[in-house]
Parts: sequence; C-alpha cells; structure tokens
Amino acid sequence: MRPCVLAASALAALMLAGCGGGSSDKNGSQSFVGKTDSVVLYVTWTRSGNDLTGSLTQGTLPAGKTQVATKRGALTGTVSGDTVTVDVANEYGEKSRLNGTLSGDSLALEYLSGSSGVTTVRMEPAGADEFNVALAGLSDSAGQAQADAQTAAADNVERNRVIGHSDAVIDDLAALMNALTASLPAKGSSYRADLARLQSTLRSLKDHARAALSADRLSVCSSAALVQSDAQAIESGVAALQTKQERVTTGTTAVNDAIKKLTDDFTTLQDDDRKYLPDDAPVLRTVSRAVRDARRKLRKFSSSGTDPGTDVNAMLQEAQSLNTQTAAACRTGGA
Repeated sequence: MRPCVLAASALAALMLAGCGGGSSDKNGSQSFVGKTDSVVLYVTWTRSGNDLTGSLTQGTLPAGKTQVATKRGALTGTVSGDTVTVDVANEYGEKSRLNGTLSGDSLALEYLSGSSGVTTVRMEPAGADEFNVALAGLSDSAGQAQADAQTAAADNVERNRVIGHSDAVIDDLAALMNALTASLPAKGSSYRADLARLQSTLRSLKDHARAALSADRLSVCSSAALVQSDAQAIESGVAALQTKQERVTTGTTAVNDAIKKLTDDFTTLQDDDRKYLPDDAPVLRTVSRAVRDARRKLRKFSSSGTDPGTDVNAMLQEAQSLNTQTAAACRTGGA
C-alpha cells in the first residue's frame, strides 16, 4: 500500500463546504473530523447506496515546523455493513486505499502515515469549522512543543554551566589540600630546632676560636681546625634553612593562591540558580572549614619564625670571620 499523499491545497481547509455534522441517513452527505498528535483529517462524502464519493483533507505538521500543511484528495469508496473502503487520489491521479469502520455516527479510519505506519484515527461528525479549529490546535501544540524544547535546551545549557561551576569548586578543594600537603613542611617547628643547633654550633666555634687565638704554638692549629669544622657546619645549616625558607615561601604563595581560587569559584557558584545545583555540589560549611584550616596552618608557620633574616646571616658572618682569624693564627704559629 502506498502512503496517502494528497493534492496540496492550503486554502482548501478554510474554504470547505461547512456542512456541519453527519446525517444519520444511509444516503446523503456526511462529514467527519478526527485528529492525532500529528495529523488532522476531514472526510466528506456523499453516500448513494453502498457507494461513496467525496474528498479527504489532511493537515499535517512537517518535521521541525509549527505551520500546518494541508492537502486534499478526491475520495471514492464503498460501504459493506460497518466496513468502509475508500480510495484517495493524489495530484498525479495515484490512489491510496484506506480502510475504516462505521460505528453509529462515528468513523474509525486507518490512516497510513509515512513516518509511523498505519494509525487508526477516531473521527466524529463535524464540519469545516471544527476542522479549522483542530488545525489551529495542532499548530498551537507544535508551537508549544517547540517552545518547550527551546526551554529545555536552555535549561540544559544552564544546568551544565552550573555543574561546571560545582566541579571547579570540587577541584579547588582538592588543589588546596594538595598545596597544604606538598608545599608546606609537615612540622612547622623544625626551623626553630635547626636554628637552635646552629646557635649551639656557633657557641662551640667561639670556644674553639678563643682557644686557638690564646693557645701556644703547638695547639693553635688543632683548635683552628675545630673552628673550621664548626664554620662549615654553620654554612651548611644556613644553606639548608634558606632552602627550606624558599620552599615555605613558595608553598605559602601556592596555598594563598589556592584559597583565593576556591573562594572566588565558590562565590560564583553561590550566585547560580540553586535549582540547577547537582546533589554533590559543595556547601558553604565545607568550603569555610577548608579555608579556615588552611589559614590556621599558614598562621602556624608564620609564627614559628621560619625566616632566616639578619640573625642567621649574622651567625654565618661571625663564624666565617673567626674561621679566617684562626686560620691566620695557625699559619703564623699562634700567639
């Protein structure tokens, strides 16, 4: 069976004879209107005995369109009991056969749709006015469906945007934890312990230097050697502290940058429409706790004295000066 393709006639729907409703007589004129979600059919025929002549007009919505297209074709057919068989001609004279069933004043017509196959359209007695109303309703429903689709698409874009903001905050929380773990030493008090060892080594160096500068010719060089050993230890200790301080400075910058990015991204997330937030979106309490803990750790390092500064450099200069003096004393044979 070929698809029902009817002769195009956009104005035909509006100019059809307005014989409203169907006659209960077996002979005479009848008209029916039926619709589905995608098509409206208008059948008019004149019955003479078991023979039918008339027309079938269809209104359909082309894919992606909101404007209804109408086509009309000549109809011939027969009635046998409650069974109706009609042939509808297209503009080329080619015919498509449709089957139907009469039930009282109603007609159930098997309509052949190219996209969905055979569809039974329930049709009731009605005229051209009812057909035009049904066409308008089909167009309105398509327009509403298109508007709904556009709204859904816009909602989907906004939902994905908000999900992106939420994911950014989740990534920021992980980045902050990584910065705290990787960038800052595990123990903020290690600097003070290292400084205390340097101060102890400097005291030892001074003792050895006094011994070297006041010793006799036989012992000055042995004391000078001890001074040199202490000076080298102090140089190594100061270099280690400076490296550590550089790491702490870099780590502190990394943590502060991570805090700023987290707070900025969370501010953006808070400005989003809450109805689009995913279930795993970070909440204020989580972000606030992460920022608070990170700042507390930064304050701990700031108060632990992790700054080599003038005192450590002064220790190094004093050690180097005493080492130079004692080395000279050894070369000249002591006091």
